Amino acid sequence: MDLKSKPPREPSLARGDFTRGELRHREQLHIQTTFGEPRWERLDNGRFQQSGGLALVDHLIEMIGDGKEATVYQCRATDALPVRFCAAKVYRAQSFRAFAKAGDYLADEHRRDRRAQKAIRQHSKRGRAMVHHDWIEREWRTLSDLYDAGARIPQPFAHTDVAILMAFIGDERGAAPLLKNVQLSRGDAARAFEQIVDTVRTMLDHDRIHGDLSPYNILYWDDEPIVC
Repeated sequence: MDLKSKPPREPSLARGDFTRGELRHREQLHIQTTFGEPRWERLDNGRFQQSGGLALVDHLIEMIGDGKEATVYQCRATDALPVRFCAAKVYRAQSFRAFAKAGDYLADEHRRDRRAQKAIRQHSKRGRAMVHHDWIEREWRTLSDLYDAGARIPQPFAHTDVAILMAFIGDERGAAPLLKNVQLSRGDAARAFEQIVDTVRTMLDHDRIHGDLSPYNILYWDDEPIVC
């Protein structure tokens, strides 16, 4: 998908007021109208916020992951990013994903806001959007904090209300293999185990757990396991 032509207005992905058949189109359109537009500014920490004139993505290559909570697309990065390829992880609206406790991730201000709590209890469009946005904001903060602390995870670059842009683990031939599909020598396996434990330790130091850590959620690239 060429992202250089001016795209149409991007419809909401957070509320889920559309059919499953429209999901892929809306996900790709969101990448096009956000990360593909010249609206980003580089921060001192290497991440980006929406207040500048840089585009981060110039071509959406293909879908590379279709999980319970999100869809991941491989994209070609612009010169604004320090990588050749990046991955856009677009989180699904609550009506399209198997994630029952997203309300646990609410921002403190929404927990204290009685009107917000009412909207959430009633499952209104506003309430569903708040839950969705707060969940992704928490995911973004967690990724940023853990990466800065040295955890072996993809480098996060930017986020919107429904998506996170991060480094793509792999190359022009495709994504890095899952750990479950890699044959390692005894020595390499021992080293990979220690590296995974080190990342888990970093998570625990920041009061975080993975929740679904397995060889299906770990990539192996450049002789290192990358937890996703």
